[in-house]
Amino acid sequence: MNYERIYNEFIADRKAKEPSYLRGLRYASVRTKLRRMFGDKCGLETHHIVPVCEGGTDEPSNVVTLTVREHIFAHLLFAKANKGNAMAWASLWAAAGMARENRSAKTLLANKRAIATAREFMRSTCVGEKSKSANTTMYSWINYKTGEQFSGTRHDLVRKIGHNETAKWESGAYFFGRTLTTRSGWFETSRFSSVAALDAYKESIKDLAKAGTKAKNIGGMNHGARKVVCIDTGKVYDCQRDAANETGANPSKISECCTGSRNKAGGYRWAYADMKEAA
Repeated sequence: MNYERIYNEFIADRKAKEPSYLRGLRYASVRTKLRRMFGDKCGLETHHIVPVCEGGTDEPSNVVTLTVREHIFAHLLFAKANKGNAMAWASLWAAAGMARENRSAKTLLANKRAIATAREFMRSTCVGEKSKSANTTMYSWINYKTGEQFSGTRHDLVRKIGHNETAKWESGAYFFGRTLTTRSGWFETSRFSSVAALDAYKESIKDLAKAGTKAKNIGGMNHGARKVVCIDTGKVYDCQRDAANETGANPSKISECCTGSRNKAGGYRWAYADMKEAA
């Protein structure tokens, strides 16, 4: 059966029957107008005649308005006309199975055969190592916990971890840079050449964190610090600790003076600078 011919004839027929108020509009403009006219209860959807994955544009000549079932049928025809095209089947899966506000369970059940066909094809051609976009680069892997090493693709690593949903989640967190190693301890040598290199990096991170915390929380670097003024000398300090370092007073007692629960600290009277200015 010539599915390409049927698809072209079907699109030409629907393009000719398209409402006049939708003609000459780009893809986004059609969707906006339908939403304004019908709200969430609109039974029409916009369809790229030549899919975006095949170089299709949002120009009016490449856009047609279809009902939900016609939209699914159009994707089914296009997928069958391009049987070896994984993206065509992925588009059918999205069109037939995607949850949308104007799609009822009845509509999806009526198209369950199209959904099943698309899903089966995607499983066999579009998933994991079989995907055309799969990363086939060979990497060297080291296990931080055991020291074990092996060479393989990222899919080989997932298979070695367990090849289940937990393994995909664990490896995904590592691949996206959220963890230094996978939960089971695997890391790739282009990031760290050895276990010792990873240990050294961890230590440097700890030192930087300590230094950063110390610098941020001391003196004027502390964003929560309030300036204090020595009433007797008139000198303003960035924080209580700076005042204590210069005068020898206890910083907590300077705080008590500023809040009014104490008269003096280190032989001086103290107040918060902003409160003194307000007074």
